[in-house]
Amino acid sequence: GYNQGTLLTNIVGAMVGGLGLGSIYYLSKGRAMGAGDVKLIVVLGLWLGFIKVIMVMYLAVFLGGIWGMLLLCLAANKPKVLPFGPCLVIAALLSWSWGYSLWNLWWQLL
Repeated sequence: GYNQGTLLTNIVGAMVGGLGLGSIYYLSKGRAMGAGDVKLIVVLGLWLGFIKVIMVMYLAVFLGGIWGMLLLCLAANKPKVLPFGPCLVIAALLSWSWGYSLWNLWWQLL
């Protein structure tokens, strides 16, 4: 079911996600990340709350890195830009499904 937490937790999630990716967007002047990615993470933060949105950001970077390495190794035409939105969506679905289990696993590995 839904049960993602309190309204405050979800608002903080939107702020954490928006400030995290928004700072990358602002500091890179839009070259490293698009405004759509920032808007998407704000909505995901509202949906998932602040703990799971942190997991989304970590997972999305991890998935994007794997995707980028695969494309560099396997693609004939190497792309110069990779869309980050699909990584955010896949990471959000993983976090929504197994977020707290992944969070606990992460801290056990550290």
